Amino acid sequence: MGALASMNDLLAQKLVPHEQRDDLEVYPGLARLVGGEDPMAAMSAMHREIFRISRLLRQMTDKMPAEGPDAASIREFQRLLYGLDAIVRLHCAQEDELFHTLGEGA
Repeated sequence: MGALASMNDLLAQKLVPHEQRDDLEVYPGLARLVGGEDPMAAMSAMHREIFRISRLLRQMTDKMPAEGPDAASIREFQRLLYGLDAIVRLHCAQEDELFHTLGEGA
């Protein structure tokens, strides 16, 4: 239970606020540089998925009985965590590529 609480705190204090700042502060400027109707839509959609999975993990943790998770809950935590890991890795790779491409044009 302690590991789940720590993971949720890390998501709530680091990852989610970082991605929210990107949406509000970074992406509008990048959208102007890239041009087009909504060039950051796919990146923002990944943020929404990160928020959704983080929320599900928090809800599952909050509902966890004192004796800890059962086998089905453990599998669901694993599924969500593997999914979150894949999305964050892909998202970071796409951001790196975007910044690299924009850096070459500057």
